[in-house]
Amino acid sequence: MQTISYHVLPTKIPSLENHFPIKIRAKSAIKAAYGHAKDQSFLATGPTPMNPTFSKPKGGKHLQVNQLPQITGNNSFSATQLPEMAVSHSFPEAGAKELPGKLLTPDIGGPSQTTLSKQVQKDLSCKHPTTHIKPRKQRSSSPKIQSFPAKEELHPMNSSEEAMTAFWDYQFLFISQRSETEEPVALRLVHGKVPCDFPKGTYYLAGPGLFIDDMGSTVHPLDGHGYLRAFSIIPSAGKNPGISGYAHTNSGQNRAVLSTHSCLNGEVSGKVGHFHGESGKLSSKVGGSSGKVDDFSGELGQFSRKLAETSGHAGPFSSNLGQFSGDVDAFSGKVGHFSNKVGAFSDETDRNSGHSAMFASEFDHLSTETAQFSGRFSGEVKLSARYVATQAKQEEYDEKSKKWIFGYRGPFSVLKFGQKFFNTKVMKNVANTSVLKWGGRLLCLWEGGDPHEIEPESLNTVRVGDFISGREIDVGPPESSVDGRKRDMGSVVLDFVTGLLRPVLYGVYKMPPKRLLSHYKIDARRNRLLMMSCNAEDMLLPRSSFTVYEFDSKFNLLQEKSFEILDHVMIHDWAFTEDHYILVANRVKIDVAGSISALCGISPMISALSLDPSHQSSRIYVIRRFSEGTRDWRLPIEAPSLFWLLHAGNAFERRDEHGNLHIQLQASACSYQWFNFHKMFGYDWRRPQLDPTFMNKENAENLPHLVQVSMELGKDGNFHNCTVEPLSQWMYTSDFLAINPAFSGTKNKYLYTSSCSGSRPSLPYFPFDMVAKLNMTQGSVATWCAGFRRFVGEPVFVPRGEEEDDGYILVVEYAVSVQRCYLVMLDAKEIGKPGALVAKFEVPKELNFPVGFHGFWVNDESG
Repeated sequence: MQTISYHVLPTKIPSLENHFPIKIRAKSAIKAAYGHAKDQSFLATGPTPMNPTFSKPKGGKHLQVNQLPQITGNNSFSATQLPEMAVSHSFPEAGAKELPGKLLTPDIGGPSQTTLSKQVQKDLSCKHPTTHIKPRKQRSSSPKIQSFPAKEELHPMNSSEEAMTAFWDYQFLFISQRSETEEPVALRLVHGKVPCDFPKGTYYLAGPGLFIDDMGSTVHPLDGHGYLRAFSIIPSAGKNPGISGYAHTNSGQNRAVLSTHSCLNGEVSGKVGHFHGESGKLSSKVGGSSGKVDDFSGELGQFSRKLAETSGHAGPFSSNLGQFSGDVDAFSGKVGHFSNKVGAFSDETDRNSGHSAMFASEFDHLSTETAQFSGRFSGEVKLSARYVATQAKQEEYDEKSKKWIFGYRGPFSVLKFGQKFFNTKVMKNVANTSVLKWGGRLLCLWEGGDPHEIEPESLNTVRVGDFISGREIDVGPPESSVDGRKRDMGSVVLDFVTGLLRPVLYGVYKMPPKRLLSHYKIDARRNRLLMMSCNAEDMLLPRSSFTVYEFDSKFNLLQEKSFEILDHVMIHDWAFTEDHYILVANRVKIDVAGSISALCGISPMISALSLDPSHQSSRIYVIRRFSEGTRDWRLPIEAPSLFWLLHAGNAFERRDEHGNLHIQLQASACSYQWFNFHKMFGYDWRRPQLDPTFMNKENAENLPHLVQVSMELGKDGNFHNCTVEPLSQWMYTSDFLAINPAFSGTKNKYLYTSSCSGSRPSLPYFPFDMVAKLNMTQGSVATWCAGFRRFVGEPVFVPRGEEEDDGYILVVEYAVSVQRCYLVMLDAKEIGKPGALVAKFEVPKELNFPVGFHGFWVNDESG
């Protein structure tokens, strides 16, 4: 069998540098890369047990990678050190049967085709290769898409290299970062400048920072220790003429801007000219002094010759004594003259030294002013990053040895080392999900515990906050979702079980009686913060109790509303409107087998729960916020399709001329068939790496996508209609929704989201690599793509003016190809056009951080 030789450029990769070049069987390699090898190694040679092998597991087609080099705190390598392979194909087989000449991959504007060589097509001759992406269903009302950069400007690598590179690109997105900043670090500007009308403020980003300890145990990304990042942004001074596409900037303003910048440039140029002039003077003076030294050297030579002549005439010395005395007198006069010249030279040198000192001072002053000018012209971004000092972090990190040893299991993880059986350290509050600044207090939140308060400047952890207990508002008993008679019958058993569970959950597992959800809402019109909590025992009972708290701008509690649903549900995110709270009931149930394995420590604790897809519809609870109304909120709205809600972008309501109430919810959702608690992100505690195929399964309709849920209620409150459809007909995998915060709870025209262009065959759906702007009124979509082997996180909107899309988008770009992070600034109005990217700042490599979850923008004026 013929082989393909992979010739690797010189690299320094631990555990790999001595194992190349290697020879790979062509047919096995290509089929293995696409998940169709039958438990056979594709390596023909290789003396090390670290050889990567691909195999097909039972009942599955996805890629499995065994015995790949582990990424740990003590043994890691960067994406820039991945082998760059030059491939030469040699296939002697003749008369091979050919496949169709195209491989389909989704395009931003619809399916496009990438041609493969005929022999590669032959080697992919299996029925349904996993990398063959089915074209998405075309709808008659498909959105108009405006994209920049265009798809053809991306430069993917060879298909034979793509699978392996994609695997490692995915790993580098979740690589641990152990470093923290002592002081804010200025980021290097690599593109554009901070616009002068960009508000001065701070962008906070929460997320995990550590996934593997020094013993080799790995944790689920959701259980990674909270790593808070703060980007302090100072805009440039004066108007910014360098950024195209500002509709609000006219030519007169541009002329004034150019004049201002010309003056600043002239000032610096003048100082530089003065510096050159002083330098010239100093050079002339040094030259004059050198000439004087040369004169002295010449006279000294003449004296030496005369002395030699005198020594030669020692015999007739007496006769020539008179002449010699005269010569000595003449020489003494010349020495005196020389001494005067030396004194003059010394004085000149002193003056020159003074000029040099003046020049050095002037140069330092000029350098300082140049730096200040550069800062005024380009703006500035400084990064601070620190771990949240949770109880788990304090127990698992040794300050003296600087080592991490995981002891907490966390809800989603299993420890490779340490206690497994009956390990009660489950509720690992890592404070890694979201961040909020309200009433002067900076908080990091996590789904299962109390928020941690952070000092905004140093990012030091102040305390664990309790915003629930000790409140003085009397809200009465919670409202129930069933009538009183049925509640009395069912509540007897539930109350008894609750009484048994609470001592165990509170005492043994250290769970708080009420836990705040990590997602909050801000009612900008009323200037209120809305937070929601549920009871600790809700996860184990077919009864869910929720409480919504509304705080004013000083964190004073204004309103508290409790309600109870007789259903086993799990809520991660929710929405609000002018007069309602909106909850989509994600149904779960107890998994008996999973509960036993979880207690034995052989599966994550979350495996005690499983999804309940037994219903064909999704229940939506519309709960009154202020008014009483006529409708009984305990009657849920039945959405016609079953979906698992991930994140809510916005919701709003309106009444038509007949008094009917129309409510619209914009959210991201996925199918019950795809969602899996402990396998999310491809986590498997038995393997040191994540499996990217979990997030990139064949059926895209099951993966996260945007939905629009439209509900209609009659004037009397009776349910009329409910529909669920793709938001603006946008069919690409998407999540992390953002809007202009001033429009929260009210009708919005624009929505921003992270999405995937589908440009990579092995990573067609996740990670996200572009920001999409949806225009719900026109049904159009505009996108900005980060580029090949570059991913993006959650977009955050920074308002600039009164119009809804008048502002900027902040998003972190993860350039795994060079193992760098960048803070990207986009003009929201220009997304889809060449002028969208206005600035990009590079994070130093030593502070490169893993993917974040949710962020928050704080304007210094309102902070």
